[in-house]
Formats: sequence, C-alpha cells, structure tokens
Amino acid sequence: MAFAPSDPMRVYVSGAVPATATTPLRRAYFYRSTDGGQTFVERELALEGEERNAHVLAVDPTNADRVFLRMTRRVTDAVPERLLLSEDGGETWSVVASVVEITGFALSDDGTHAWVGGWDGAFLRSDASGAAGTFVPVSTAPDLRVRCLSWRAPSAGAPGELWVCVDDILGPFALARSTDLGQSLDPVWGFEDASPDTACARCTPVGALCPEYWGDVTFDLGLRVDGG
Repeated sequence: MAFAPSDPMRVYVSGAVPATATTPLRRAYFYRSTDGGQTFVERELALEGEERNAHVLAVDPTNADRVFLRMTRRVTDAVPERLLLSEDGGETWSVVASVVEITGFALSDDGTHAWVGGWDGAFLRSDASGAAGTFVPVSTAPDLRVRCLSWRAPSAGAPGELWVCVDDILGPFALARSTDLGQSLDPVWGFEDASPDTACARCTPVGALCPEYWGDVTFDLGLRVDGG
C-alpha cells in the first residue's frame, strides 16, 4: 500500500489471488482510491511467466498519478523482475527497468531522481523521474547487493541523502549514505561494528537474553569475534 504525498486522499493497493480449483490461474490486481480509502477502482495486472505478485513501491512525491510497482518472482527465480511505472494512476503501465529480485527503491523528494537495487548486484539510477530507458548503473561499486534504499530530503542547508543498506557478508559495510545521488557512498555501519553490550543490567529481560543469543548472531552473520 502507498499514499500519494501530494494528495493524501489518493491510496494505492496491490496484491494477488492464488489459483483455486475453480480459478486455475493466479491473478494480480491493482487498486486506486481517490477518497481516502472509502472506495477503490480495481484493475487487473497481467502476470508474465512465473511472476507471483504485484507490489506497490512508491508514488511520485509531486504527482499523484505516477506510481511505481514491482512484479515479484520467487527468490530462486533468476529471471529479472519488472519495475513498472504508471503515469495515469494505474490505468496503463510501462516497464522502466528489469532487475533480478528488486530489493530496494527510492525517489527523491522532487521526483526527479529514482533508484532501484537488486540482490544480484544491480544498483541503477534515473535522472528523468524514473522514465523508461533512463535507468543506468551507478558506478559506486560492482556487485553491490542492495537490501534497501531510502531518500532523506534536504533540510536546514544540508544536502539530500541517499541511504543504502547492502549485504555485509560480501561487502565492506552494511549501511552507507551518499550526498551525490549515489555516486559515492560513505560507510556508516557494518555488522563487524555490532556489540553484545546492551548497557542493560543483567536482571533486565534485555540484559539477560541478548548476550545469550550473541553467539548465534555472530555465527549467522559470519562475524569475527575476539580475533577469531
């Protein structure tokens, strides 16, 4: 579900209906409300190949009719997922990018820039509001396994920031920020920086439980502990 920043009464919802004995085909749907969710207009979205679902990602901050949507696949499917854009509130759609397992998407506050990232190392940016044919690779780093993307608007003289979280196991950090639209990334935090010190007394639930799970956490994340 997503709300339009420029029109609080505009609401978008999407999803899929599994196949049944009476309806053998899986079907995906998109819904638009212009009255704050009181009523919705339904539109079916055609699933291609092994696509499983439709997931609304974002609405252009400056135009309530521009909606971005991800057509999801199974995580084991190596076929790229489609990133779709509608310019008319979901009546028609166009493919603007294709990325294996889309795991991050962000829009700048003015709607000019759009970013999409994927699990296979894709990290793309559009400087034309996410229009078809305008997404190009960002040269920050090769094989950057993006896990999430988020934009922080400029404020009090500070520039806008793109925040990027990635797979820390294969990369040098888990969280970074950029003030140049993703061209360079300033690492903020990595799982190597994690600590079992909760600063909570042993008699508290957090102080008693968290340290006990620290061994499992370090093993699962592949962290080096005590020089190991």
